[in-house]
Amino acid sequence: MLVKRTDTIFSFLFIVISGYGQKLVHYSNVEELIALDKGVQYYRDANGEMKLAEIISPKTLWETNIAEVLNFENTDDNIWIKFTVKNETFEPLFLQFGNPELDDITCYGVQRDSLLWKRQSGNNQPFVSRYLQTNKVCMPLGDEDVTVYVKIHSGSGMYLPLSVGSIKSLSNVNHKDDLFNGAVFGIMVVIMLYNFFLFLSIRDPLYIQYCIYLFWSTLMMFFLEGLHIDLFGRGDYTLNNSHLPNTIVACATIAAIWFSSSFLNVKTNAPKMKWVNGILVSALLLSVAVDFMGNRVLSNNLVQASSGVTSIYLFVLGVVLFFKGLKEAKFYILSWGVLVTSAVIYILTLNGVLNISFITLNSFQIGSMLEGVLLSFALADRINSYRKEKNVAQKLAIAEVQKNEQLIRSQNVRLENEVEKRTHELKAEMKKSEDLLLNILPQEVAEELKEKGASEAKLFNRVSVIFTDFVNFTGIGAKLSPTELVNELHRCFKAFDEIVDKFGVEKIKTIGDSYLAVSGMPVEKKNHAVNATLAALEMNAFISEHAKLGGLFHIRLGINSGPVVAGIVGVKKFAYDIWGDTVNTASRMESNSESGKINISQSTYELIKDDHRFVFQHRGQITVKGK
Repeated sequence: MLVKRTDTIFSFLFIVISGYGQKLVHYSNVEELIALDKGVQYYRDANGEMKLAEIISPKTLWETNIAEVLNFENTDDNIWIKFTVKNETFEPLFLQFGNPELDDITCYGVQRDSLLWKRQSGNNQPFVSRYLQTNKVCMPLGDEDVTVYVKIHSGSGMYLPLSVGSIKSLSNVNHKDDLFNGAVFGIMVVIMLYNFFLFLSIRDPLYIQYCIYLFWSTLMMFFLEGLHIDLFGRGDYTLNNSHLPNTIVACATIAAIWFSSSFLNVKTNAPKMKWVNGILVSALLLSVAVDFMGNRVLSNNLVQASSGVTSIYLFVLGVVLFFKGLKEAKFYILSWGVLVTSAVIYILTLNGVLNISFITLNSFQIGSMLEGVLLSFALADRINSYRKEKNVAQKLAIAEVQKNEQLIRSQNVRLENEVEKRTHELKAEMKKSEDLLLNILPQEVAEELKEKGASEAKLFNRVSVIFTDFVNFTGIGAKLSPTELVNELHRCFKAFDEIVDKFGVEKIKTIGDSYLAVSGMPVEKKNHAVNATLAALEMNAFISEHAKLGGLFHIRLGINSGPVVAGIVGVKKFAYDIWGDTVNTASRMESNSESGKINISQSTYELIKDDHRFVFQHRGQITVKGK
């Protein structure tokens, strides 16, 4: 009895002495998990050279944490923590570290300044060596009263949610965490598969971009929770690579920029923002490069700052474009608003501004999951927009087709009337020409020309024939005096004579208001079609300019290329003339042309189609008399 009383007194004295000025944990309920952060003492070893003997020394100036969670942000310092445990249950206790990204953890159990035990763990140790093989490191503290000194080092964010409890209490809490993580990641995978199948159905690249963004976001949460090693990396040091977390966060953020730019159509709706995207992507790539160069703390600061700025930027960009009329951005704004809000809640919780709870500690995962769901709604809303746009486009297309059909019918009627009218006009002109020929040539020669054609005729295989005609010449001429009409014709045909001379084209004759010329004879020329077209363009330009200055005529022109027969008719009052189907087709090209236009045949088009000086408009098939 005396021995037990003495042991109790000594135990009490040990707790009072060793626990003076430091966190004292009374553990009396095996189902309880006690948070240590508030009130725990810590020491920052900036040089990383402090040993246990120096730490135990009374000369060490410990600081007391007054925040809800220990948070040293991104630091390369060694962090020492001490507290005393009074175990009233005699059950083995464990110290659990809520941050799964800690590289090196060393725990020392001390009684009366004597070392009882030393244990090591962390991401730099093999996963299979962990005392409890979970995503969060758990260090055994034994079943007796002890003062615990913990040395922690990590180049990443040093926030330290610490808890002490039994196997039972840890299992209860971690089981809830596992169920929660399973639900979150299950939902993320379902969303990815849903959007992937939508991509296979719709073939819109935006859906595959969203799947890529979800993949990197899910992978980022895997790493932040330490599940990558727990599920896939037991014994595989590849996944323990310290460069992977920052690289994955940067990739997830770049994927967010890529997807958001496509969804919001930044190229069209906000083209000036492309340079902002470039700066953000460059900053993220720089943070990864800095990590691989060995400065992990600076890399953490850069990637966190860049990711935070990117999230706010994308949210603001969505809001601005929504108010500019991009209605499908409403779900996008809501989803990014949820993500940014959840990230702010998480950061405020780590810094002790908000109380610790299951919701606040897991706010980022909840926000990411909700963001994935809401962005899926945004993409679904985009499908509805596509359908509306398609329906509107179909209605417009039907109306346009109906309008074109009516226009074509009207033009066909008008064209038929015009052809009939021009046929009568041409017959009248041909009769005038024959009468003129009889007035110019003796009757015998005229009869010979009608029956036999020209003597000493010559075949030219490659020429281009130009026909011109003044629109409504008869109507205009009826309003002019003979002198005025002849003078007007003289001005026009004189200009035509100068133009054909300029381009080496041979004038054949004028027939009433028609002008006939041929390129490629009597001297053959390879570029006869080009010269004929250039001459016709200049004739058309002259008539247009002349009309602006008071000229009365508008012109139609036609060109055809092919062989012709040429010769001299008669010996007295003779004329140099050409014949052949080429000439006739050129005339048909002119008669089927329009005012101020040059109508060319297929044969002429084939000769000049590669000349970039000319612009063509396809008219389709046209009914030509005699063809």
